[in-house]
Amino acid sequence: MSVNLAAPFVPTRRTRIEHLLQNQDPGKPARILAGSYVSDLVSLKKCLSLCLLCLHKFDAKAHNYVTRASLPRAHGTCDGCGDWHDANTLLFPAGQF
Repeated sequence: MSVNLAAPFVPTRRTRIEHLLQNQDPGKPARILAGSYVSDLVSLKKCLSLCLLCLHKFDAKAHNYVTRASLPRAHGTCDGCGDWHDANTLLFPAGQF
């Protein structure tokens, strides 16, 4: 008969970062078109990160998203095309901003 002793869980900075990375959205799967992935995020009322090339294709007013010149910029991958850009525009649903 084996005895398992449970050590108390002490959250550290490393475990918090690993927890955040586990909950990160993996991005658009290869088999799904970019427009349908963005529409899935819109139906879930998620924040969008779109590059300048994809931003003009997305009708923010029709989907009830906030459009302002003062919206924050972000470094990262675009939700539409999946490419890395230095100045993605963050779009928020109207109720969250």
